[in-house]
Amino acid sequence: MKNFVGRIMQGVKEFSVVDFAVWKTALVLLGAGIGASRAEKIKPYLPVLWLIYAAAFVYTIYRTFRETENTYQR
Repeated sequence: MKNFVGRIMQGVKEFSVVDFAVWKTALVLLGAGIGASRAEKIKPYLPVLWLIYAAAFVYTIYRTFRETENTYQR
């Protein structure tokens, strides 16, 4: 578990401004998707929100866990 947390921390240390923007966008879309699930006017756009959220989330996971030259340094 300690190695897992260390790997996450190392991945986040290498985040750029764009990576943080994508992460924040994913969080906003998660909240918007949960809130929009009750609004009738926005329900037709809900699949688009979830699709963009999923893409941003997958990108963030990829950037966090990708292997770099600094991945295994302590």
